[in-house]
Amino acid sequence: MKKSLIIFLFLLSLVSYAKKFVYPIEVVAGMADLIVVGEIERVHSDFYNFKIKNTIKGEEQETINVHIFKEWKCDTHMKKTAVGQKLFLFLNKKINSYEIINGSTGELFIEDNRILRTIFEMKPTVDELTDAVRTFTSYYVFKGVYSPLDKNVFIQKNDDYAIRMLLVQASPLTIRFFDKMKLYTIEHQL
Repeated sequence: MKKSLIIFLFLLSLVSYAKKFVYPIEVVAGMADLIVVGEIERVHSDFYNFKIKNTIKGEEQETINVHIFKEWKCDTHMKKTAVGQKLFLFLNKKINSYEIINGSTGELFIEDNRILRTIFEMKPTVDELTDAVRTFTSYYVFKGVYSPLDKNVFIQKNDDYAIRMLLVQASPLTIRFFDKMKLYTIEHQL
């Protein structure tokens, strides 16, 4: 009886404390087929047309369809999806459209050329985040499926010397991306 009560209370605590697992932005950048900056042109019931102004990673396109991720208690849109919104998006390709990676993690709102909700210590400008993500994704290639228990999902594309030389003159945000990825590289796991 006592064991059953403990198991019941444990399961109840899990259900009542549902929380989104937030992928690290470095993992989201590595997983993305397409990373873009742009503006919503038209909103439909479950997707929107997105006009791309800058392609950071992936195939350059003018306009794409992006599925609106379904909100739930632990993962909501910062703002209601609307025409004219400027966004920094991390996307995966579907058949005729794109899907935002990890909900609100892959959908970053832009206001006054700054990223509004951010997992960084600061609110970087669009240019700062663009530079950090572009540099990072040119040195790391995603491999495998991310799991918090198996961080062996990235491999280095260039040698350590090239990365060290790059980081001498890199921005603090770019350095942060590279420092965080040390935990996820194959070399670190050996």
